[in-house]
Amino acid sequence: MNSMIISRYERNLVSVSTFPAQVDTPIQFYFKAVKYLARRPWCASRFRNKAEKDLEVLAERSIRDPEILARTINDADIWPLFSTMLRSAFHRMGQRINGTENDMNTTRTETYPLEDLDAPVLIIHGTRDPLVEFEVQAKMFEARLPKVELLAVDGGEHVAIFTHRNMVRAKVMEFFQLISPPRIQTDAYGNRVCSP
Repeated sequence: MNSMIISRYERNLVSVSTFPAQVDTPIQFYFKAVKYLARRPWCASRFRNKAEKDLEVLAERSIRDPEILARTINDADIWPLFSTMLRSAFHRMGQRINGTENDMNTTRTETYPLEDLDAPVLIIHGTRDPLVEFEVQAKMFEARLPKVELLAVDGGEHVAIFTHRNMVRAKVMEFFQLISPPRIQTDAYGNRVCSP
């Protein structure tokens, strides 16, 4: 059943807090230091242990709005997801650093022919994203993509998919239903099934 749903939606795209064009901001010295230190197992372990001691302090780096931060931390559904994502940043740091560096280099050297993309695209972007500026980046996506819908998450920052999870989830589900509504059929026993 899951593979049918995935295959039905394979041409649809949801983009969350991303750049539609080359990034021209320089790579900070902080990343260069982390890149060096993360390859030392003792240091990566120290980063991880420090983060584990106070995930809420780490969360403050991603969520600057105190009210949204408190709401996220106190949400029994969202906080376990968000804190797991925070922890994952420290898992196998040394082995993943090359991939991170490659992603950063790609965003600074590649161009994206968005106008050629014929798939329906849902752009999800927080209006207060400090890393990927909404007014420039999300609006550029909206202007360049032929089949686009923008969900502007009011007050959302870079991690709006967590802090505004219910709104985002509802919109993503609606997007997939509007683009590719499942056809309901019944099998020989009268059970409802989705056709491929």
